[in-house]
Amino acid sequence: TELKAAQDALAKMEQETGARGLSREQAVTEVEALKKQVADDSKYISQVETALAEKKAEWKDRQDLRQGEQAAISKAISILHSDDARDTFKRSFASQGFLFLQEASTRRGASA
Repeated sequence: TELKAAQDALAKMEQETGARGLSREQAVTEVEALKKQVADDSKYISQVETALAEKKAEWKDRQDLRQGEQAAISKAISILHSDDARDTFKRSFASQGFLFLQEASTRRGASA
């Protein structure tokens, strides 16, 4: 009976040791997988940060360009609405001897 109890205890201990070994192996595998995932995530974050910096620079350039365009349009409108421009247009039309005046209109409809 003592021999049987000792053999049972030995068998149980071997099973527990095997289970611990398996658990340790699984834990090591999981740790390695997590380390790889952290490395991949860090690489991805680095790429996103680089892309973000590039997009910010491009956006700043676009904003500066847009502001320049708006300033140029405002200047062109102010020039065209100035009194000098109106006087120039009047003299130009008067020197040509005619005005642009629509005298008639014809309408042609599509036949079905």
